[in-house]
Amino acid sequence: MRARLFGGTNVDAVQGIDADPSLRIAVTGRFGNTVDFGLGTGVATGSLDAFLVQFRGTSAPNWVVTFGGPETMKGCRPPSRIALEP
Repeated sequence: MRARLFGGTNVDAVQGIDADPSLRIAVTGRFGNTVDFGLGTGVATGSLDAFLVQFRGTSAPNWVVTFGGPETMKGCRPPSRIALEP
């Protein structure tokens, strides 16, 4: 088992996580200011934005998507449940 640390310069929170037998891992959550999962820095357009990132096993992320708007996402949370398709 291996742990990885990711984050940014402000609030970072995981809201949901899922893994499948082939070791794909999907994580969703929110971040403030900036966040870096190893594929470059994502910059929030509001005070809190959301992210969705997929990892393959213990390697670097396959892809990252960040989304949000000029306002905070406090009232609009990222999904707390996430599921990978087989």
